[in-house]
Amino acid sequence: DKLFSEFQNEYDVMIFPGGKLGTQNLENNQKLVDLYEAHFKAGKLSCAICAAPSILGHRGLLKDRKYTCYPTFDEPSFNGEYQQVLAVKDGNLITGRGMGATIDFALKIIETLCDKQTLENVKNGIQYEHSFLQSEKE
Repeated sequence: DKLFSEFQNEYDVMIFPGGKLGTQNLENNQKLVDLYEAHFKAGKLSCAICAAPSILGHRGLLKDRKYTCYPTFDEPSFNGEYQQVLAVKDGNLITGRGMGATIDFALKIIETLCDKQTLENVKNGIQYEHSFLQSEKE
């Protein structure tokens, strides 16, 4: 955790957690959303889960992108390709569907940031073999 005044672009990943109220609070924080958008547009890994991908959609960042989110937060105006999967990666964007997708979402982030062996070690460590719904494969 850091204050905005402490940010020096020394981070590689930004993750927006979801939840209805949490997403509203995030979206109402203009400094935070501007920081996230700049991070995203710089090509850095940008992640959001549950309702939080809607913040990106409202800013036009899901246009022509594959994404997922909590189903009732998807809007046609996002102009992206909504995927009915637990987690999806499209370029520098990783999105997750909801609370039940947190493991798939986290593993997608680990898969992106680390090597295959690290991913397998984490999966073995948590005794995770597969998801109930198919996660998008790259």
